Amino acid sequence: MWIGGREIAILGQRIERLGMTNRKTLAISAGLLAGVLLLVAFWLYVGNRVGSSLLAKAPEHGVCFTIEADLSDAQGTNAIPELREAIRKRFDKFGTRIFWEPITQTQFRVHVPIADENAAREAQDLAWRRGLLAFRLVHPDNENLTSQGKTEEGYELLQQRTFRSWRKEAYESPLLVKIPEKGASPIHVQRTMGLRSSGGPGYEISISLAPESSEAFAKVTRENIGQLLAIVMDGIVLSAPRIQSEIRGGEALISSNWDRLRALQITLLLEYPLPVPVKLIEAKSF
Repeated sequence: MWIGGREIAILGQRIERLGMTNRKTLAISAGLLAGVLLLVAFWLYVGNRVGSSLLAKAPEHGVCFTIEADLSDAQGTNAIPELREAIRKRFDKFGTRIFWEPITQTQFRVHVPIADENAAREAQDLAWRRGLLAFRLVHPDNENLTSQGKTEEGYELLQQRTFRSWRKEAYESPLLVKIPEKGASPIHVQRTMGLRSSGGPGYEISISLAPESSEAFAKVTRENIGQLLAIVMDGIVLSAPRIQSEIRGGEALISSNWDRLRALQITLLLEYPLPVPVKLIEAKSF
């Protein structure tokens, strides 16, 4: 078929209009996609803000923890807001929001909408345990001394806390543990993670230490290879592995046979420690 110059010009105009239409369509599509992405981002932001905020009123059902803060050694005036924020973050990561009710300047009620009995029991420690981590050397002659009920100056007896798969706690034979050197405790934790145990059915906990604590941990492990090092939280021994080599980088693994909820609880205690000591006065369901 023969196509003349006029037909070619008309065809070119049609192609140009088609190209412009496609460009407009692409531009509109791109704009719509950008709008959708912005909307999704906005709702995710709002959802995160709402999901991590305090409840506006007390829930109808759940558990209530009455706590009392010890402000005797508090620094500054931010102790209570920091305490509330740490407890809020713990329960937020646990999967629920809280209602914070002041009673006095140092006493508070923490209302939590948890109906499950097991979950409520595990959540109890989140309302009051300090969550301070320390590393303490076990006496080289620990077994012999503890079997005779003896102690030595510079050492103290601590209990090793173990957790059974049926959610019952047990306290094994006390360990004779060296009081940590000045400046080496408490250990500051940046991140924690619960992992499936490689040597059993339960969970273990991976921790990442802050830089200053990482250096202290490297020094302790470098100078005490072959000794037992107790990993202590709030005065209770979680684990006491033998030091095989210097551990650099601030990465450590706390091995035990915890169930999922207990491992989650410990990770939250360590990641969000309380700024002041807290006493649990009462815990009741409603």
